[in-house]
Amino acid sequence: MGNRGPKPTPTIELKKRGSWLINNRADEPEPESSIPACPIWLKGEARIEWKRITKELSKLGMISELDKAVLVDYCRSWEEYCEACKMIDTGEYKDKFTETSGGKALHPALKLRDNAMTRIHKAASHFGLSPACRVGLKAQPKQTKDNKDRRTKLKIS
Repeated sequence: MGNRGPKPTPTIELKKRGSWLINNRADEPEPESSIPACPIWLKGEARIEWKRITKELSKLGMISELDKAVLVDYCRSWEEYCEACKMIDTGEYKDKFTETSGGKALHPALKLRDNAMTRIHKAASHFGLSPACRVGLKAQPKQTKDNKDRRTKLKIS
């Protein structure tokens, strides 16, 4: 049987919240923040979304090389969502239902759109990409050259 209850909150989020729970996670690995290389086969809307989202996540220090697979899934799901919306909006599918041997069924483009959005929400929750996921997060102060130099001098002194 799997673990019960909600998934644990990532340590980086707990740190941003100032939570005391980080004291219980001393041995947890913390990957270095970096932007993974965009796969060359990622095209169109998926590639555009990759560039947009990795830039924003990097500013927050919430991305590493380990996140590549989840990012690919998120971006591919976004592309599928956009394509399904285009199919629906072009008017090719004027009716939301199609005739089947058993009666009427929801049109496949609507199913594609809804499935893609479900996958987007699942992947997005890993990165705090919705207002609900960001509740309680505190932004880390931006590292400037002056701050870095000042901290280095303080450690040496």
